[in-house]
This record gives sequence, C-alpha cells and structure tokens, in this order.
Amino acid sequence: QALVLWRGSTFLLWAHMRPAVAFWSMVAVSCIGGYRHYNQTPGEWMHVDETLGFLPYFALGYVIPFEKIQHAITPSSPAAPVVVILCWIVFGAPAVFSGQPLPEGRGWYGCCE
Repeated sequence: QALVLWRGSTFLLWAHMRPAVAFWSMVAVSCIGGYRHYNQTPGEWMHVDETLGFLPYFALGYVIPFEKIQHAITPSSPAAPVVVILCWIVFGAPAVFSGQPLPEGRGWYGCCE
C-alpha cells in the first residue's frame, strides 16, 4: 500500500516541484504526519502511519539518481569490501545484536506515552 501511495503522490504532486523542494516537502509531510494516528480510522487497511514514517527514505531514492550513488560507491581497491566487512563486524553487528531494542521507525509519535 505504501508504494502505491508514494508513486501516486509522485505523479500527482512531487513531480511538479523541483527535486530539493519535493524532498523537503516529503520530509515535512512525514514529520507532521507523525503527530496523528491514522491506523484507527476507516482507512486503517492503508497503513498510513507506516507510509508516512518511511516517506523520507522514498524521498531520498526519488531525489538522488541511482547512477550517482553507483559511481560514488565503486570500490577503489580490492581491499575496500574487506574493510567494509570488518567495520560491520566491529561496529555494526554489536550495535544491532546487543539485545537492546532498536528505535522504532514506524508508527506515530504518541505510541509510547
């Protein structure tokens, strides 16, 4: 449902703006939308809370061209993937698998009062 709403809003609204304006508008809509709980309305099946929660990630993908990202992350040496894997083992894995709950990126801001 989220992808349908994101793509629909792109054709109806975001495509008519400059990319920077569209990006910041999507971030603002996501932030403002977090103060209302939409999953208790008749449109609960649309998962609007999750759709608005992940909208900034869609906005990044919409604004940043894939070719630029692909060109920016091409390994400069054969050791680059090894360095990334070692950084993940030393820093990433302990943070993710430490047993502590990770921050929740979905839902509305009033969920945990």
